[in-house]
Amino acid sequence: MIQPWKIEPNQKVFYAFGYQCIILRMPDFGNLLGYAGIGQDHPLFRLDYSTPTPALEPLEYYAKNSPDKNSPDRFSFSNMPNIIFGVEQEPTMSCRLFVHGGVTFAGQLREDVNPDTNLWWIGFDCAHAGDFAPERGYASGGVYRDMRYVQRELQFLAQQLRDVALMNPKRSNA
Repeated sequence: MIQPWKIEPNQKVFYAFGYQCIILRMPDFGNLLGYAGIGQDHPLFRLDYSTPTPALEPLEYYAKNSPDKNSPDRFSFSNMPNIIFGVEQEPTMSCRLFVHGGVTFAGQLREDVNPDTNLWWIGFDCAHAGDFAPERGYASGGVYRDMRYVQRELQFLAQQLRDVALMNPKRSNA
């Protein structure tokens, strides 16, 4: 059996659609994590992934028209309301961005990973039901999401982030 996690690097940095992207390996589990960095001028800058986020164009388009929209590998609740304690709220960033397993991180990365504190990172992980984590061996029959897969998902995330920035100028706090 080929075990790509034994020969892949533990980190990869690249640019997609003008955004710096980082792939990291989770040491305890062996699965990969993907992050795209956005600057202060982006409308999602400093928003938490679990905070209700107003509708953003063109994310509704991606949710409805992605060639992989019915794939179990991609996850988004973009058209579903968030219901918390019986109160309907705007969906969160995690529900609006279309990426493997949904967005599971928004914040600054540790300085040893990326010292650029001017970037806000939006990311996802590959340790969901149906994913294989090599160091834990759980999710029997799960799929290992390799470096190529995570890079492709990050490129799609970066494309969405670019389009959100182009179509939704940053709102001022005034």
